[in-house]
Amino acid sequence: MAIVSHHNDLHAHTVQRELAKQKDIQCHIIPSDRISESGLLTWTNLNERENCSVLPTYDGQGIDVREIDTIWYRRGFVPQEVGLNDNATHADVTYNVINNSSSWALYGLLLSNFRGNWINDPSANRIAENKAVQLKVAQEVGLATPKTLISSDPNEVRKFCSLLKNQVVVKTIRPCRHTPIVTQKLRPEHLASDESIRLCPAIYQEYIPGDRHLRVHVFGDLVLASSIESSNLDWRPDIDFKCHSYDLNETLSSKIRQAVQALNLKMGIVDLKLNGEEPTFLEINPQGQFLFVEALSGAPLTAAMAEFLYSESLGARLA
Repeated sequence: MAIVSHHNDLHAHTVQRELAKQKDIQCHIIPSDRISESGLLTWTNLNERENCSVLPTYDGQGIDVREIDTIWYRRGFVPQEVGLNDNATHADVTYNVINNSSSWALYGLLLSNFRGNWINDPSANRIAENKAVQLKVAQEVGLATPKTLISSDPNEVRKFCSLLKNQVVVKTIRPCRHTPIVTQKLRPEHLASDESIRLCPAIYQEYIPGDRHLRVHVFGDLVLASSIESSNLDWRPDIDFKCHSYDLNETLSSKIRQAVQALNLKMGIVDLKLNGEEPTFLEINPQGQFLFVEALSGAPLTAAMAEFLYSESLGARLA
């Protein structure tokens, strides 16, 4: 088994340590940010090399991906940590060549020669990250969803906001790696400039009031929910809040499980807002964070994730 992520990913190391309790499995970390200069990535279609596909592991060794039965593809496309001086910038051609070549070499090598279980398939991860796709699937399985507009048309944006009496939140379509942008309540300046609205499509979404949020962790068939109490519209920047385990009814659990499966995912972290009888779906994070919820609520999420990966690995061996 292997976990693909950046070398200091706490989730990867914590789950690897939990899996070490299983004596019949070995879990490697493939550091996706240290492909550059590792000197260990190799792919070839030469017959005498038997289609060799080797990647570096965290301990400095190389592993043939054909020997891996399960991959938790957690963080694949990340900037490289080595091979550049401290003055390199994102505009630097060498920097971009190294990053792009390293990430795509890793990606291509895995797609071409790995034949085990993906958690999750990289292509499914990418599709499932799209907010429009998520919302459509959530609606189709019967989850309550907020009224939403994705647009760069000033007329459509203003019409939508007026329809909801400006009780709207504004989100980026895809988060920024280096400069996170939080969800914001609509302000007059968001609608003031046609040029600004046209410049970048954004998500305009019905504001769901309340201080109670749900973070639902889906690991295969297992669904574990925790409630978060925060008055912040976007609770991510400040995790100083109350958090505890939450019992979902079977109907809601089933709908969430169906949504994850419809997106061709085996795991996913789902965010909902509690307001009234039926929670409102907000988004799915195919490779979301869960350690902070475990730390605050005591929910055994690391053990659950490790057990899920272990069962997937056993299943791959029997296939």
